Amino acid sequence: MKYRYAVAACARWETPYIVEWLNYYRAIGFGHVFLYCNDDDPAELYERVLPFTQGPQPFVTFRHHPHQGEQPQMYGHFLEHHLHECEWIGFFDIDEFLRLPAGEKIADFAGRFGGTLDCILFNWIFFGPNGHKTPPAGPVLTNYTRRSENLHPFTKYIAKSSIFSRHRIANLAGGDAFWHTPQPMCEAPIKIVNVLGEDMQDYYAGFENDASPFVNQWDRKSRILATAFVHHYAFRSEESFWERSRRGLKGRFAGQTIWREMAESERFPAFLKDVNAVLDMGLAEFWTENLEQTLRNDTGLKLGISITTLNRRDMVLALVEKIRVLTRVEFDLVVCDDGSADGTIPALQAAGVTVIGGTPRGIAWNKNRGLYYLLNVRKCDVIILMDDDIIPVAAGWEAEWMESTWRYGHMNYALPAFQSSLVAGAATAADPGLSSMVPGTAFAVSRVALAQMGYLDLRFGRYGHEHSDFSFRALRAGFGGLKVREGGWDAPYFYVITGGLEVLPAATSGTQEELAANFRLLNELANEPIYRHAWLSDEMRNEFLGEIEEALGPMDTPLRLKNHFASWRDQRNAAGVFPGEPAPTPGGMMNLALRKSATQSSISEWSTGPTPARDAAGAVNGRADGRRKFHTAFEHNPWWQVDLGGFATIHEIHIYNTIEPTADRFTNFILAISIDGDSWAEIARKEDGVVVGGTVDGPFVWNGPGTVWGRFVRITALGQTYLHLDQVEVYGTTA
Repeated sequence: MKYRYAVAACARWETPYIVEWLNYYRAIGFGHVFLYCNDDDPAELYERVLPFTQGPQPFVTFRHHPHQGEQPQMYGHFLEHHLHECEWIGFFDIDEFLRLPAGEKIADFAGRFGGTLDCILFNWIFFGPNGHKTPPAGPVLTNYTRRSENLHPFTKYIAKSSIFSRHRIANLAGGDAFWHTPQPMCEAPIKIVNVLGEDMQDYYAGFENDASPFVNQWDRKSRILATAFVHHYAFRSEESFWERSRRGLKGRFAGQTIWREMAESERFPAFLKDVNAVLDMGLAEFWTENLEQTLRNDTGLKLGISITTLNRRDMVLALVEKIRVLTRVEFDLVVCDDGSADGTIPALQAAGVTVIGGTPRGIAWNKNRGLYYLLNVRKCDVIILMDDDIIPVAAGWEAEWMESTWRYGHMNYALPAFQSSLVAGAATAADPGLSSMVPGTAFAVSRVALAQMGYLDLRFGRYGHEHSDFSFRALRAGFGGLKVREGGWDAPYFYVITGGLEVLPAATSGTQEELAANFRLLNELANEPIYRHAWLSDEMRNEFLGEIEEALGPMDTPLRLKNHFASWRDQRNAAGVFPGEPAPTPGGMMNLALRKSATQSSISEWSTGPTPARDAAGAVNGRADGRRKFHTAFEHNPWWQVDLGGFATIHEIHIYNTIEPTADRFTNFILAISIDGDSWAEIARKEDGVVVGGTVDGPFVWNGPGTVWGRFVRITALGQTYLHLDQVEVYGTTA
């Protein structure tokens, strides 16, 4: 499937609002929109959404349906022709904005309910005109901040595409409003709930008399409003009541006369009072914050640039100067030196450049120095890695790299010598090239992708193909390119841009023998787990982190997230699981905890779920991204546990701490196993006071000695403290 979460929408007379609406649904995590234009002339709307339809991974599929009011036919076309491209689908109009809990994307929210769910219903709530007689300029979300006190009984939803019946789709005839509930399109019973997890199988059966009292029962209404619902901006001004009739009354629009009649009746003032009754700034504040973040440095992203060098003092000094002159946004710069003997380090330090160096270790180690420093110390969102023989030639050169890397996760340089390998695209951020070959001269990675992939593999030694392996792993993790079916196999193609850079002539210090040996290694590693650490042993870890700490300035954040292990045996797929997908370990074991029932000792004001079970579920949603997924209260020995759903032989347990400032709370703990959830056997006790790592430094790993047998796994933090983690993974086999 192309898209995990997608939206199908019909639009008529929505041109002024469409860009904000599309950006909003992209901001909350939807991957694609199938947009059906119902205007008589589609040109104006198409011109407005054209940028969303371009590039190798367009956000919008645009179709024109000229017959007024045929909403079932438009959605029927989607079901017939595009449903198979989506895992989850929602039907939302352009005046409907799905409001999720603060900080959550749609995948986060759906992950609360476990993998057996088929559909989530979201209730409408009407927002009023806010006193506007005619539509004002500016965003909908900030112009309209007053709503009705009560929820509307009608719902919209997200549902798995697999529940829709091909037979019912093929026989769609004018039909039921299946965009409010998918049940008319389903032949078998489905597991359908509201945002509180309540069974909604019969909700529409008694809809006319029972639905409104049900959703507006005081406790239920307050909990729904605290969780998720749909802002319905049906009335963007008082003029809108007449406009809904003027846009046409054919097909499904026939009933829109009720709004004109309402506006012309004596009931109109009371209706306006009702839909403007409550001030609600929720999405207005979200959108303002989102826009402010986007405007910061034009992209809202923090840029880091790392240069690797060896015995090219004059060349690297010239490169630093060019970067300083031509880069338009604020950035962090580090030069990684692999043992120069020509005065490079003192010259750079005299120029005020941060330098990380040490024993000569080769290209992979040297690039990892920059990656680790810019991610873990400087907290950069986008990291550009450059050799010392490539140079910017255009002011603002970094903009193309930042935009494309943040969008695609990983971006390579379009080396002119590799022009013959370019099969498509203009090699720009808006239209990246697709190339079958990538150089190591310059490439970039986002912090999101880096958390999934890790670092360059040190087994490549001094020279050659370490960047190729990095790009192949990025592709496997879903970043930086795509695979095309060619001649019975999936051919890899990588996204490339020119990005305002040019290569300078310089002799390499590598040998063809090293290159050939590393090419053989590249093929041997093709099926290994995605994630790589920046070291292969305890000794390497200590040396590597020592180099980083020696380079820290007085304003730099000290290194706190030092992993307790680093042996090659434990180099697992530490964060290579793509969001929501289980990943096997080398031994073929699966993460038995993924989406299983969990609970914890308490909740707090920082919890994302309203109950211990709902909050605890975040740590088994499969999204290792460094964020807190649950949060207990401040208490003595707080605990979290998961029910594997049956007895299992457990080989390994991975515990991911967060990478947030509060990560240093998680140091000492007990790991225990149980067969019944009552009696617990301690299998590990950690009391060394060292902060546990996460997606950056690698998780705590329990792997014996031997295996354990049980059904429940519990983590108990020791002392008076909070407990909050990113993910917990339990690997083994079911009994």
